[in-house]
Amino acid sequence: MAWRYIAQDGLIEIALSDVPGGGPRCSWEVEPYMDGIVNVLQYAVDGVAQQQQATANNLANVDTPGYTAQAVDFETSLQQALSSPSGGTASVAVTADPTARASDGNNVDTGTQLVDAQKETLQYQTMVDMLNAQFRLISGATGGSFS
Repeated sequence: MAWRYIAQDGLIEIALSDVPGGGPRCSWEVEPYMDGIVNVLQYAVDGVAQQQQATANNLANVDTPGYTAQAVDFETSLQQALSSPSGGTASVAVTADPTARASDGNNVDTGTQLVDAQKETLQYQTMVDMLNAQFRLISGATGGSFS
């Protein structure tokens, strides 16, 4: 999957698409009256959700011989895209976890995965809280309630 971050003419777009093959595609475009932080937070929520899915898969396969744990990274790419003055591309990278394998060929470390699951839950909750705060600000700025 690839993310595209473009900032121009007061609009910010972040789009997700399967490459190649034209699979599912989601995109967000910020209207001029909205803050681009909403799109960045949405991307972060989606990235953390993918991390949670990978962690859940890893834990579900803890006893599967030969299973290779997966790791998901979106933060590095997002930081690079946001640092670029003209925007950039952010992608979600799913890689094999380099943890050493046990005698059955499985490399899932239950302790590490449980810690990751807790960390991802807290990150997800924080990002959703931040999104909700942005929506309250937008609502208040457009004549609605700030609460």
